[in-house]
Amino acid sequence: MTCEDLKETPFEPPGTTSGNAESAQTVIGFLSQSGLHTMARISKDLVESQDGKASLAPRHVIVVRVASFAFRFATVERLRECIKYYEIKTRPSTRISARVLAADLGEDWRRLRGWDVERWFERLPMYLLEGPKRQKVLKALSKALALVEAGKL
Repeated sequence: MTCEDLKETPFEPPGTTSGNAESAQTVIGFLSQSGLHTMARISKDLVESQDGKASLAPRHVIVVRVASFAFRFATVERLRECIKYYEIKTRPSTRISARVLAADLGEDWRRLRGWDVERWFERLPMYLLEGPKRQKVLKALSKALALVEAGKL
């Protein structure tokens, strides 16, 4: 199998038959800048339950697996936020001023948000922010956004 064969290969979960519409997931393989083979898996998965409860309305999440980590996005806006986060090379302070919190959550923000609450980007593993891995993550997330906007995912 050559690198060209890995560019776009249909992925079928175990137990499904070929041509099944439910298994219309795509595995995207691409080469990193160093020339080593790197595989990012981008798929759109059906979520049948939320918080342990079955849902009648079908809902999909975008899953991007890269650098031994799986990103799950419920909306395209969240995907764009994550891309913006990884585009910044130097991290700004994570401190949020009380004025900003009060504007977002209201005057009783201290009761609503404790100091032990983490924001979504504070829960990401730190190794994903290292130079080469950050570039791989950014490339995979950008590819996922391009697939979503093109309607291929």
